[in-house]
Amino acid sequence: MALPLASLLVLPAAGQPPAREAEVPELNATTPPRPWYQVYESRLKTGIFYFLSCVVLVGFLGDQYYTHLGRQRRKQRRLREEADAAAAPKPKKLSAPDRQRQELLTEAVRSVVQRHPKPDATNA
Repeated sequence: MALPLASLLVLPAAGQPPAREAEVPELNATTPPRPWYQVYESRLKTGIFYFLSCVVLVGFLGDQYYTHLGRQRRKQRRLREEADAAAAPKPKKLSAPDRQRQELLTEAVRSVVQRHPKPDATNA
């Protein structure tokens, strides 16, 4: 047996609020305002929020720190390579007779190596 919807509604008298609204207390009257730093009503939720915020902040700062270290290492490596290149002795340009002598020695060494190959471990 279902009651009609009209019987559930109580019509207010002239100038009075409906009975349902009068029974509902105001929400802000029972709960005092929270401080600005308390995000949620629950202290547990607020604690979890701040903990996770700290984790995110530490992760971001760590990423920035390691990026900075990588830049510093690349810069130091580049400076070291430039200093090594400047300090390394440059090969001398050989005069024509010296160049011919060098080519003859290179050819002689190649021919000796071809005639007497290194002994293999399998032949020994």
